[in-house]
Amino acid sequence: MRPAWFAFGQTNSTGEYKLLRILEDLEDGYEADPVCEVFAIGDMNGRWRKMESPPGYLDPSCTNGVVFEGAAYFFLDHWQMDPSYYFATGCIPSFDLATEQWSTALQGPVNRILEEANGTLNYADLTDRLMLAQLEGTLCTAHFNDRISAVDLWFLVDFENGMWSKEYRINVEFAFDGFGDGVQPLLVTDEGNVVLWVQIGSKGMVWIYNPVTNTSSEIVQTMASIFTGVGKWKKCKKKRSKTDVRTVD
Repeated sequence: MRPAWFAFGQTNSTGEYKLLRILEDLEDGYEADPVCEVFAIGDMNGRWRKMESPPGYLDPSCTNGVVFEGAAYFFLDHWQMDPSYYFATGCIPSFDLATEQWSTALQGPVNRILEEANGTLNYADLTDRLMLAQLEGTLCTAHFNDRISAVDLWFLVDFENGMWSKEYRINVEFAFDGFGDGVQPLLVTDEGNVVLWVQIGSKGMVWIYNPVTNTSSEIVQTMASIFTGVGKWKKCKKKRSKTDVRTVD
């Protein structure tokens, strides 16, 4: 029952595939730094190589890293962030798959979210309420605000300056209760609709949001634990393609 995080992707320089895993460890009965390991696909030695630990405790609800332009991005656990002393408040740590080094250069939209909240939210309120994704060729942060029952989607528009733009606010009419509840954006269709995975306790649903009519509808519903993983599968045949959504429990 110890949290674990995974990421799989290609390096920008050589196109080599690598698998990254981060596992919580116990040392003499006490929590130690998470163990970070890398496995290079095609490595003749076939072994995990230990790397430097992440620069902070990762959010347990962000179970996987999002790979964007050769680096895997994760959320820090905002519940443990104190702006008075924490060095990386608001940053999104990343692991470069080519250099195999950690970085805290990218600033997330956390400060913008808190500014817009006008004092109704703090860092602890963001715990288990943020989810990373890659949409429309860039990083996306989904923020579920249970105070107003809405999901805001923030898109990274300027990496160097850490600038994010809020492109969608999706109203939700259902209540979220219990650990593991959240919203994960999956894709934006060619028609501009947003497909979301919604987790409510032991129930999981695929929803589609139409920004033109500002309405949402359920596509499919299934029983799913809080450890359910969601991904996209795209089948290409000549000039035709099909996109499907698969879940793994």
